[in-house]
Amino acid sequence: MDNEPEWWYGTHIDIYQSPATYDDMLARNLRLAQAVKATDPTALVTGPVPSGWMGYFYSRADMASGWGTYPYLYWDNPTDQKAHGGIPWWNIICNR
Repeated sequence: MDNEPEWWYGTHIDIYQSPATYDDMLARNLRLAQAVKATDPTALVTGPVPSGWMGYFYSRADMASGWGTYPYLYWDNPTDQKAHGGIPWWNIICNR
């Protein structure tokens, strides 16, 4: 439903002031998709579309926790992924 949700925190800072989490991204996408379908049941709804391979595996919250922890690699401390049993973000969204 939105493009590159892992970057919302940087590109939409006026309306999105914290790094997106698995739960937040899923809830927002489901809510928006349901609103579109309620308005037009024939509408094709897709998304989210990650910005690259890292968006398939990690949330923005994961990236922020990795960048904030030595050795400062975005994949190094995936706290959000760990909170979801180590399951990559895309597996969560695709199984909804």
